[in-house]
Amino acid sequence: MSEHLRTALVLAADGPPVQPLHKGKPPLGNCPACARSACGGRPNMKTPGPYAGPRPCHAWAATTNAHVLTSPEWAPAWQRAATVAYHPGGADPTVVDMDDPAAVQWARTNLPATRTVTTTLRRNVVQLVPAPRVEPRELRPWSPDETLTFLEAARTDPLYTAFVLAVALGLRRGEILGLQWKDVDLDRRTLTVRTTLNRGGRELYLDTTKNRRARVIPIALMCVAPLRWQRMRKAERRTAAGAEWHESDHVFTTRSGRPIEPRNLYRSFLSFLRISESAKLPKVRLHDTRHGCASLLFAAGVAPRTVMEILGHSQIAVTMNVYTHVSDDHRREAMGHMDRLLKRRR
Repeated sequence: MSEHLRTALVLAADGPPVQPLHKGKPPLGNCPACARSACGGRPNMKTPGPYAGPRPCHAWAATTNAHVLTSPEWAPAWQRAATVAYHPGGADPTVVDMDDPAAVQWARTNLPATRTVTTTLRRNVVQLVPAPRVEPRELRPWSPDETLTFLEAARTDPLYTAFVLAVALGLRRGEILGLQWKDVDLDRRTLTVRTTLNRGGRELYLDTTKNRRARVIPIALMCVAPLRWQRMRKAERRTAAGAEWHESDHVFTTRSGRPIEPRNLYRSFLSFLRISESAKLPKVRLHDTRHGCASLLFAAGVAPRTVMEILGHSQIAVTMNVYTHVSDDHRREAMGHMDRLLKRRR
């Protein structure tokens, strides 16, 4: 395997389409749409201006598919390649060749508020990206009454225990499905979050938690009975499945004992949001229950550092700025303090 192909595979694994280039950075002519600069001369990133190709990846000019990159059809191109490049049509940023003064001048003129990002390419290329403006997503977590309404409606769902853990402990979806019985101590009422269940391609796999650290959470009383029920239910399913049972230590499994597909947990959650029309529950995502958990704990007077540890955040700023939300009742209570403090003297 050539050095350039090895570099291309590493880059493609991170998302941007890649392609081989000749010495001097022209494309290898492996795409008819690039002939005679039909796509605007942007494959080699030397021509000033935006990419003008018909598609982000036309013919096989650039790709992120490792099987395509290593295919026999591409082999001659990698043998002749002098370098590797991002394909500009397949990336959100505008990629500019810093070796070309005209291209740099165009970028400085037409892309205000830009920044230079160092790349791993073996060429002098930068990405000039307009400064992002992220609009915060409006979110109002469920109140305690709304949360109870949901839990009462979801009580008959096979994944009811998972919903309770999401609401009461603020666990992530992957953490719920990656939970194993060896990490649940119902006698001491503790739960250790060590792994998360994720999907990678066609396979489900266990990984470490988001911040790469295990955390021990005291189990709320409202979680104990559902967890005991879940353990008995798994035993019943094991007996019913017989020889078709796939043994594992997962708390949540399918009827055959296999880990549950993460998207199926979310689908089950959404199915019970249909009651929102009659119960007038705000429509939220499953992940938003973490926001609700944080807000309820904060409203109850729990120290921010403790809330951070329960949710598994690495920085307290994330807990306070993103996950805690102030309810209307608490705002009114705060203004009540102002009324008392600034009451007119008689």
